[in-house]
Amino acid sequence: MSETAKRNTAEMRYLLGNLSEDEKIRMEDAFFADDSKFEDLELAEDELIDAYVRNELSPEEQKQFKAKLLGSQRLRERVNFAGALAEKADSFQSARHSIEPELSFRSPSAKSGTRWKAGFFAPQPAWRTAVFACAILILVAGVVLFSGWLRLRNESQRLASERLELQHQKEELEKLSGAQPTREQLTAELQREREQRAEDLKRIEELQQANPLKEQPTRGSAVATIATVLLTPGSLRGSVGSQPQLLIGPETTAARVQLALDKNDYPTYSATIKTADETVVFRKNHLRAHATRSGPQLLLSLPSRLLHASDDYIVHVDGVIRSGQLENVNDYQFRVKSSK
Repeated sequence: MSETAKRNTAEMRYLLGNLSEDEKIRMEDAFFADDSKFEDLELAEDELIDAYVRNELSPEEQKQFKAKLLGSQRLRERVNFAGALAEKADSFQSARHSIEPELSFRSPSAKSGTRWKAGFFAPQPAWRTAVFACAILILVAGVVLFSGWLRLRNESQRLASERLELQHQKEELEKLSGAQPTREQLTAELQREREQRAEDLKRIEELQQANPLKEQPTRGSAVATIATVLLTPGSLRGSVGSQPQLLIGPETTAARVQLALDKNDYPTYSATIKTADETVVFRKNHLRAHATRSGPQLLLSLPSRLLHASDDYIVHVDGVIRSGQLENVNDYQFRVKSSK
């Protein structure tokens, strides 16, 4: 696929402001209904920034993207970082050079060694037969040892194959014995996800009804309607002024919280956003970890009106085991700031 075709996707056209107003509304509704849409938008934004810093955009695309930069501080910071990274990569590639092979030479001592070997291995009928016999014995012994090694290796491979087959049969029996409870659990989980999805859609409709003027964002503010913050494990242990910040501007309608996990040990997770005085602001169940380049992550999407500027928030994450019990995973902290 060509670079022009890649930038003709719905996400690229959304970022460049080339969608109609109806298409923008449908796409933003899809962001709340499907978390994978956020990942597609993030990847599209990465590709667009990379193409911009490498001067691969068309003149019209560059003009549209520069207009986006003027209205988004976050986008300018990402472009500056990508430009610095590209300069480092280009300078490293230009600094590579080939290493000249060393010229081999023969020292005078090599000639004397050659004369010594020639004299030592000169035909001598007295011991030539003995040397030949020793060589034959060494060859026969090597063949015998090699044959024994081959037989031992084949036997080891056969035993390993049988052991693996027995393990597979045991796993199949365990799956068959536990298949019925698993199907019931999946049915219950699907029902809970449908109910949670319906609740999210209802919350979005309430948000749109409460903010009728922001249902149709202009082209210059399409990217700024979604505020994003990445939280890593251990952020709760930082100092008061060092926690991550979520910047919410006047045109922001949704907040996206990305929670990085040390490892993915549970089939589903539950996340709760609370204020510093333990007041629950938002809760999301049946979350599944998404694989990213930096490791597994959980994605939380919520209306930005639930968060208030200059307030600190704590995100508590529990892992849900098969029996439905909760196990503590981690706590994260962030602060909301107003972006003017």
